[in-house]
Amino acid sequence: MVALLSGFVLPVGLYYLLRTLGVGPLLALLAGGVPTLVRIVLTGVRERAIDRISVFTLSLLVAGALASLLTGSPRWLLAKGGVFTGIIGVWLLWSLRGRTIAFEGILGFQRTAAAVEAWEANWRDSPEFRHVMRAVTVIWGAGFLVEAVVRIVLAYTLPVDVVPVVTSVQFLVLIVLMLWIGPRYGRGYMSRRGLTTGPDGIRTVSS
Repeated sequence: MVALLSGFVLPVGLYYLLRTLGVGPLLALLAGGVPTLVRIVLTGVRERAIDRISVFTLSLLVAGALASLLTGSPRWLLAKGGVFTGIIGVWLLWSLRGRTIAFEGILGFQRTAAAVEAWEANWRDSPEFRHVMRAVTVIWGAGFLVEAVVRIVLAYTLPVDVVPVVTSVQFLVLIVLMLWIGPRYGRGYMSRRGLTTGPDGIRTVSS
């Protein structure tokens, strides 16, 4: 919820607030990055470490801000998010070479050693499970690449003041769609093969 607020709601709201106060679009867009910056800093202070994703996000914010200041173009700053999601899409698809990002993400949510071992066993012992993890990774990777293209096109074709809200809405719609498609496909694929997943690993549906 904090990430949603700092990444979408607050930047868009702050942009339109500043625009109504007469601030130019470039400075208003740059100010929109402040909530994300504050979240990264506060998280780093609280956990006494900054993870790789936060470092990547921070570097993209800084690079985008510098490029926009040098060019004086707010459209580049608007398109920057597409570069970000495009890189994530490539990263996801690249992970198909081994243990996918989707699987690593599941492991990150496990709270006990037993749960981690169960999911590790899923990956090690079940080709069906590996197929699902790879399929979900493809869904997310392709989705982020599509989002990147759409965002960049919108950034350079729509009026500047329309782009922030339109791109934020289309990104959230895409996330919801992928959150629905991925699990639905996975459950359907496993069920058709008489299998399901649970906290104790892969089991047959009848059990």
